[in-house]
Amino acid sequence: MSRHALIVYAHPVAESYTSAIRDRVCAGLDASGCGFDVLDLYSEEFDPCITAAELAGEVRADRVIDDHLARMAAADTLVFVHPTWWGGQPAIVKGWLDRVLCRSSATPSLRRIRKLVVVSPHGSGRLRNAAQGVPGKRITFRLLRARCHPMARSTFIGFYGNDTASPSDRTDFLDRVEVKVRAITSGRRRLRLRQRS
Repeated sequence: MSRHALIVYAHPVAESYTSAIRDRVCAGLDASGCGFDVLDLYSEEFDPCITAAELAGEVRADRVIDDHLARMAAADTLVFVHPTWWGGQPAIVKGWLDRVLCRSSATPSLRRIRKLVVVSPHGSGRLRNAAQGVPGKRITFRLLRARCHPMARSTFIGFYGNDTASPSDRTDFLDRVEVKVRAITSGRRRLRLRQRS
């Protein structure tokens, strides 16, 4: 079976550090021979607001959501690349989960997902994120993971202290992301991702 990843990317600034992370994720996938597709939620101007009709179970015609579901149906790996703001995903990512993945028609595609990966820079340090209860990580790995394939593996690659990190720390993290993603999607032994101290 061919391997294919769907990258859900979210950052409003084209030249952001998060965009550099996305590029390294793509490089890691490419090096492993895994095909990939990128959903750029901000550039697509994705509407994250769920409507009353959607909450009532009425599926409104939406070519964007239908397109996203079709692209996810081709994937066995789901990768999120976004910053962590106030302990969680940007609102546009949470809205994507609400509007796309909560549709009943998303269930068959989610059951095909065998690898779930999140790569996210955090402005604050690891201890502050732990004290906040890491809500963004919990949403992805406790709630979303439960809807994926029963044998799905999940990997969180976080860069803590991004606001005060040195350029060399940021570059080192980018290198490590590419290596880690390549290892995850090539089927080789998982590698530990350790930040430089």
